[in-house]
Amino acid sequence: MRHNSQIAVVVVTFFLFLAPAKTFAQTSCDSQWSVAAAMEDAGRWGAAEQVYLNIIRQCPDSQRAQAKLGFCQLKAGRPNDAQVSLEAAIAMQPFGYWAEVGLFYHARSCLEANCEANARESIQLLRRRFPSSVYVSRAGIIEAQLDGNPSDVANLTYQTERLIAQEFDEITQESSPLDTVQQIMSLQTLIDTYPESATAIRSKETLGHLLIREGRRTEATDVFSELLLSLDDETEQSRIALNTKMRLAALYHSQRNKRDAFKLYRELADTSSNPIVRSNAAIQAAGIHMEFNVDDYFAAADTSDALGPREIQGGATPSTPQLPWGETRRLCHTVLSLQDAKPDDVVRAQIIILESYHWQRDTTRALDAARTFIESYSRPEADGVRPQFRKELAMAHLVAGECLQQLDGHQDALVHYRWIAQEFGEEEIWPGLTNLQRTYTRIFEALMRAGAPEDEVAEAADFVLTKWPDSQYAELIRWARGER
Repeated sequence: MRHNSQIAVVVVTFFLFLAPAKTFAQTSCDSQWSVAAAMEDAGRWGAAEQVYLNIIRQCPDSQRAQAKLGFCQLKAGRPNDAQVSLEAAIAMQPFGYWAEVGLFYHARSCLEANCEANARESIQLLRRRFPSSVYVSRAGIIEAQLDGNPSDVANLTYQTERLIAQEFDEITQESSPLDTVQQIMSLQTLIDTYPESATAIRSKETLGHLLIREGRRTEATDVFSELLLSLDDETEQSRIALNTKMRLAALYHSQRNKRDAFKLYRELADTSSNPIVRSNAAIQAAGIHMEFNVDDYFAAADTSDALGPREIQGGATPSTPQLPWGETRRLCHTVLSLQDAKPDDVVRAQIIILESYHWQRDTTRALDAARTFIESYSRPEADGVRPQFRKELAMAHLVAGECLQQLDGHQDALVHYRWIAQEFGEEEIWPGLTNLQRTYTRIFEALMRAGAPEDEVAEAADFVLTKWPDSQYAELIRWARGER
């Protein structure tokens, strides 16, 4: 019998980030932005600076306010102060939009302060991190000035890039009269017309997303593959390069090309400088690697008596092939080592680790990991409030129960199985899988092995036989009852 690992079936997503809810302080800052903008429009840079300082006091994590502060200081003729403020803004979110703006104005402030080396460094960082930005061509003007060359050509390049970017905005803006198919065609034309522009890079990314929206995944795969090839090695840590690899890996996985998906995910897990990308890639790679191990497990195992007595005692299969579970766990520990890892990724990593020990039949470690997880994520329930990670808790309870059965702790195992039964009833834990069937079969098995009253054992058996009469779990019960 083949058990389903809930975590091995990786849900393919396209790396969407949800904005956090605003705090009271952030809300109170909203009215000040328009005041600051009015001061800027009037050329009152000192007054605007004071408004931004006030915003920063209330919203110290605002990268936008920090970057705007540096911009005002630069316009006020204080490039040294601007450098300090812009460096602080860039450090907040090195790959955020305001870091892109900040790097450009940092280069400008360094130019005005006669810090040539720092100006060149900021321009190089801008190119490496944001190759699709209009600011890259604009920075070319600064570079020409640093080199002592006329800036006419660089300025023309920048103005041309601005026009191309304007065309891109007209195609993609929400108010565009074009439908999705027309947007796809227009973006392709723009890419073909200006293939060397920074906006062409952005256009390919957007084109790929629109193709995904239209269900044209094969074409989207080709677009993202082409985009990846068009980026040079220096931009491998840029936002667009990292996200392109993530989306390409997800597309491979959705098309059942697990090998190429795993290769990209593992590369990102091992090399990405962005902790959020690294965490997401590591957990996806771990999930796929677990799928590989489970497939190899059953391919290598002697399953001739897979419905025999060892199965009914709670084992996965009669034999335990040696598989590289250590690599699966290494990828999970990558997630656990990252302070910025998303809570969902952390939980999935912990579940994969405990399941990997269980598949490896390392009962002691699997049971310890399951108990630790249950203790960490269980909490007293308020009226009508269910545990936050109830599905993952169910898997931990299931593993704990099966481990206890392997140690002949059948009564203790029943405590874990009954938690699942009480929490889920007849609701499948993970839709499309068979973990609920497995749970109720284990209840029958534990009752039988613990010497429970015959009517109680029969009731547990009849539940499975009635609800899932054609399942392999029903066949197991028939075998155990001598009906086979």
